[in-house]
Amino acid sequence: MQKRARTAQAKQDRANAILDKARQMLLTTGYDRIKMADLAGALGLSSGTLYVYFQNKETLFLHLLRREFEQRMEHLEQEAAARDLSDFAGVRDLLLEALSYLLQDQLLYVYLETLRAQMLACGGDSARWMRSRLDRMLERLAERSVLSVPQLQELITAEAALLTGCFLQRMCTLGHAGTLRDWQDPAFARLVLARARCYLDGYERGLQRAGQEVS
Repeated sequence: MQKRARTAQAKQDRANAILDKARQMLLTTGYDRIKMADLAGALGLSSGTLYVYFQNKETLFLHLLRREFEQRMEHLEQEAAARDLSDFAGVRDLLLEALSYLLQDQLLYVYLETLRAQMLACGGDSARWMRSRLDRMLERLAERSVLSVPQLQELITAEAALLTGCFLQRMCTLGHAGTLRDWQDPAFARLVLARARCYLDGYERGLQRAGQEVS
């Protein structure tokens, strides 16, 4: 049994260790099959100690979603800073690269996104925090982009919906016996990226028909 965390730093380290273990378990076990008691046992903690940090399973995985979401926002900001976004081609390349990154390195985030509504039902300020964080990222992109904040938001939202929709479709195909590692299929990634390209091409044509200069 691990010793009690007493300092603020020790408590933060313990919370991060819990999230790390939850992330590891989610890679090999479906969300519905993970139990708080099993997570506590894997960490050498009592169930009571685990509930001190996270009041329920939904809250725990919502915090994990927030952490993965922050990584996604940081990645987008870093990629955007290194790119020319003065025309639509630059924005399209950024979004396709970000999508490829999710498919290769952050599939867990996509899975958690499919559970967001279920987890947000537990309450708290996570929805407001995520909305605020997204707004800050969009404002930074818009400062250098040919597109406005509402247009960028529309693209990001559509990309997320497309990705989660394809992901859920693949989950149904594989069945619940599959793990997240089983879903890291190059053919699946190619399918998602091809659909995203079609959507972005159509969006660009729509802007051109509306008379907006995007090239």
